[in-house]
This record gives sequence, C-alpha cells and structure tokens, in this order.
Amino acid sequence: DDFVILSRGHAAEALAWTCDKDAPNATPRAPPPSWRAGRPGPPCRAAISTREDPMAIIANTTLRRLRAGKLAIGFGVGHLRTVAAPALAKAAGYDWLFIDMEHGAFSVHEATQLCMAALNTGVTPIVRVCTDALDEGTRALDNGALGIVVPHVDTPALAKRVAEAFRFPPQGHRSWGGGIAVYGFQAPGA
Repeated sequence: DDFVILSRGHAAEALAWTCDKDAPNATPRAPPPSWRAGRPGPPCRAAISTREDPMAIIANTTLRRLRAGKLAIGFGVGHLRTVAAPALAKAAGYDWLFIDMEHGAFSVHEATQLCMAALNTGVTPIVRVCTDALDEGTRALDNGALGIVVPHVDTPALAKRVAEAFRFPPQGHRSWGGGIAVYGFQAPGA
C-alpha cells in the first residue's frame, strides 16, 4: 500500500483513516474525540498498513517509526520554499516534513522539489493537498512524496475515492506515468 494519510483537518491527528472495522493488515487506533464529535454514522478509526512497498528503494522512516510504536515529529512548512528545508528539518531532529499545499503558498512544482530534496535526508516528505485536488496528490507521490494528507474526508465514500486515487491497480486507479522518484526512476521489476 502507498502510505496514504487521510485526516479531519489536523496534522497531529493524521494517520490513515478508515471506516472499515475489519480492514485487513491494519493496526487499529482510536481517533481523537474531536474527529468524531457531532458526526453521524459509524465511528471511524485510524489504521496503519503493515505491508511494505516492495518496489520503493527509499525507506519511509516515519512509517517505520510509527509501526514500531515510536514517536515521529514533523516540521511544517507553508511558505519556506528552499530545498534546504528538508536538510534543516533533519539537522533539527525532525522525522518528517509537512508540506502544506492546502493553506501554504506552494505549487505542485515547489512541493515536489521539496519532496525530492527530502528523500536522501531520511526526512519523510508528506504533502497536504486540497480535498478536490487528488491529481496534485498523485503528482506529489510520483515526484517524491511518501505520504499525502487529504483534509475534510467526512464520508466512507470519499475515503474510498481518495484511497483508490493513490493506489495502483488492482487496489486503486492510480496510473503509472514513468519513472517515480521513490522507485529510483525505474520501471517495476527493473
């Protein structure tokens, strides 16, 4: 599985949200009470996929820390466009870089430049896109993002649509557009 992050608005609450109580290969965690307050329907919970991406040559160190039950601290950027930001985050001891395209002043180009700069630092690049900009999320994933945050996912149907957009077939509908940064710009099986 891709490391897909779906959230209800707060990066601190973000993991991978699911409304499927029997999700396979998932470690359930209770969502924050603020996430469910006043929301109709079955309670949702967070889940972290336990499958590694066999093609990726860049390790998702944040995902590994979370799976090991360890804390992962993030450094958020909304206007800091320099490719030195990931190196600064690493030097300051952060585990992941939160690149905010929803509220920040980033284009897809600028966000992906930060993602690619982060890959060799060991700092996990995570990008928040606008709810209806799933194409920006797939482009970020193609160009170095190791996680995507999609805000305002309020229904199981929208959660399914988002997850399918970010996963390759047969689990989803994401297309393969050539060399992808986390795969070393190689085709599958190369």
